Amino acid sequence: MSSDTGDVRVHMYVAPNTPSAGPAQMLYQIMELWEFGVLGPGSRVWCNIDIPNAMWVLSDRSSFLRVIDVPSAGWVRLSPQEVVWGRVLNDVYKSDQPRFELRGMPIAPDPYDTVTVAFRNNDSEPMRATFSNATHTCVDFEIAHRGRRAIDFKMGGLVRKSALAEPTEFDRCHAMVRGVELMSASTGAAMHAVIRENLDAFTTTIGPEDFERMRSARQRMSQATERIVDPIMQSIVELPGIGPFNGYTDEDAFEPEEDAEKAGYAEGTSSGGSTVQVNQSKSTSGEVQEEVS
Repeated sequence: MSSDTGDVRVHMYVAPNTPSAGPAQMLYQIMELWEFGVLGPGSRVWCNIDIPNAMWVLSDRSSFLRVIDVPSAGWVRLSPQEVVWGRVLNDVYKSDQPRFELRGMPIAPDPYDTVTVAFRNNDSEPMRATFSNATHTCVDFEIAHRGRRAIDFKMGGLVRKSALAEPTEFDRCHAMVRGVELMSASTGAAMHAVIRENLDAFTTTIGPEDFERMRSARQRMSQATERIVDPIMQSIVELPGIGPFNGYTDEDAFEPEEDAEKAGYAEGTSSGGSTVQVNQSKSTSGEVQEEVS
């Protein structure tokens, strides 16, 4: 994706009484996505500052996007109703793992939506994925299946995704409609009309120089944070038998077709389409069922 200036256009709903930290956090997140290559020249972002950590983006495609911090690259499981992260393969079937469920979207899901979850981590190892009873590797730091996409969102600026492809005309139109819906999700019909009819008033651009200034500010904040946190980390790693840093054994990584049964987990959908999670001692069929939209 390209533009003559290299700018990213941001369409932002922000109210006069919105705390200033809200826009700062959103712009900081956009900067990190730009730095990693999820956003690029010509990309567009729609966001509502009253709805944190939710944006609609037009990059190489139209997509809802949520960022989740995780301690390692780990594994992800893609299903029609959720995207789940785990340290090891069997963790992605546990109910207490970081995840994004479609029912958590601030606007009602659409059959044509792509839902992207960017799992932000500092791990040099690649993320791996499971769906349809098989394991998969990421390509260019991402994996997608049936409208669900996970991004292995590496921090630190040491690696970057490949240049973005041009979105289709359908994606451009889809993003315009869904983006405005997200912008107005916390408002009523009257404000929705105001946003729709006056979108330019809610629009700004962020250029390469702006991103560089934000990167410099981030570096200063990171340095100050390290001075405070490093002594704590040093004390922790010197403790005897510090289990959380010892990792997992190979016994934790069993094959995907065995995962649901071993984890005591069954997945289905209710009549309303939301995810139903049932903890069982054994699945009814004894095997993982094919996930369908």
